[in-house]
Amino acid sequence: PTSSRYWAVGVSGYDGEGNGTGTTFSGSGSSIPNPPVGGIPSVFNQRKRSKSLLDINTQVVAGSLEFKAEYVSGMGGLYGSAAGPTIPSNMQPYVDGKHVEGGYGEAALNFGPRNDDGSYQKFKLVGAYEFFNRNSKPDSSGRYSVYQDKPNQKWNKKDFLEERVHVGLLYYPDKALRFRLWYEIPTNYPNLPGQSD
Repeated sequence: PTSSRYWAVGVSGYDGEGNGTGTTFSGSGSSIPNPPVGGIPSVFNQRKRSKSLLDINTQVVAGSLEFKAEYVSGMGGLYGSAAGPTIPSNMQPYVDGKHVEGGYGEAALNFGPRNDDGSYQKFKLVGAYEFFNRNSKPDSSGRYSVYQDKPNQKWNKKDFLEERVHVGLLYYPDKALRFRLWYEIPTNYPNLPGQSD
């Protein structure tokens, strides 16, 4: 109970569809619609949310040290016919189902006094990094692989990349309770491609 060593590997998948969604853009006629609240892309016709993902993860424990890593990849987004010019150019790469990917890595150190039966230490110091790419293959995005208002300029994978660093301290007074002090640092968070972070 005073030390442990093991290595675990996991694989999981998800495939599903959500309810259809209609327009949330405001505007009329040939005018360019205003972006929707929160930057969520929609168009003037019915579309369906869908995603299909594959996840691979692993965990290594060596005494007081723990390491975790996870990677997910697949398709996700809105499917259906696009409304062409009714979609603002800075939203176009979001409207159709895109290839997405994400990852998470974590290192932790267990320390401090042990619980009553000695099976674990009560404190854990954690450092982690994560990323999520909302369109990791813009070259395969059909007519949305380039800026509609800049035909010679292609979207870059980095235009869709979100990155964060985490640090935290966990305290386990017993097996059923955990206190968590956590700080999250966004290192790259694009609101929309082509706009300032």
